[in-house]
Amino acid sequence: MQRLTELSYHDITIRLKKFGFKYYRPRKSSHELWVRDIDGKAVPVPH
Repeated sequence: MQRLTELSYHDITIRLKKFGFKYYRPRKSSHELWVRDIDGKAVPVPH
């Protein structure tokens, strides 16, 4: 079984951009909301 590796904020945002996500807005607490325009999928990202 493969081990899961920890990703930095920078690595996560690069991968999200590669999949078509764009920064939308900050959320409450320490998260940001990233949204993909094609299907409206939203992903909260801890910052």
